[in-house]
Amino acid sequence: MNKHVRKLIGIPFAIAAACGAPTFANCPADGNGDGVVDGSDLSLLLSVWGQPSAYDLNGDGTTDGSDLAAVLQAWGPCETPAPTDGFTQVPFTHYIQFPWDLQLSDRYSLANGVHDFQVYSTDQPFQSGSTTQPRTEMRINNNYTSGVWQFEGDLFVPTGTTGVAVMQVFGGSTSSTSCQLRVYNGSLCYYTTPIMNNIHDTWIHVNVIHDANAHTVSVYLNGTFVRSAPDRGPATYYFKCGVYQQNNSSALMQAEWANIKVWSGPA
Repeated sequence: MNKHVRKLIGIPFAIAAACGAPTFANCPADGNGDGVVDGSDLSLLLSVWGQPSAYDLNGDGTTDGSDLAAVLQAWGPCETPAPTDGFTQVPFTHYIQFPWDLQLSDRYSLANGVHDFQVYSTDQPFQSGSTTQPRTEMRINNNYTSGVWQFEGDLFVPTGTTGVAVMQVFGGSTSSTSCQLRVYNGSLCYYTTPIMNNIHDTWIHVNVIHDANAHTVSVYLNGTFVRSAPDRGPATYYFKCGVYQQNNSSALMQAEWANIKVWSGPA
């Protein structure tokens, strides 16, 4: 189960409260784990009055008036844990890969904190003699083989762009990448599986967490968990973002990225 999502499965609420079943880590008053502190929690607290329970919020061994006060104070929806909770932001350096026969300014610009990446389907690869597709990408120098790492940034894809990878976790033993976020026909996809529709002409907040120890990749869009999948095996990994041509692409592929960050997480 993803560490940022905890929920009860198949446990009656009264039993869960009496037995001290797990709750949202940042919302202990939510004794039944449904994401909100409300009348259900109040009823459950009263049903276990004077006993040890999940509603013994001060840990004194008894569910009583002080715990009731804490539940009333926390009334309402629980705050959703941020994908970066428990992570530490780390500095990074980078360079831009772009068609080898052009100037960087022909396909890339940076203004007011927004990185603008462009590439045409007729462009050359980033190195002379390379057989890879055209790209204009930021290659982040965060090489790692273990640990938990996270890419964060804001993505904007204009109407007309399709058939392009806009973010990668590069590296894998069975494939050259362990994750690609691609754009196809107005949808953001995990490789070819859509994870958000109608993305053109709007900013999307993206978090990609790679647990290189457990070999899993998790994606959050606008703070909401959308997908987790295995990576492609042990390797030296790093993050990339920009535009990298895929099949059935538009003639011009463009993406903007802003507020790019790299985070290191707990083991």
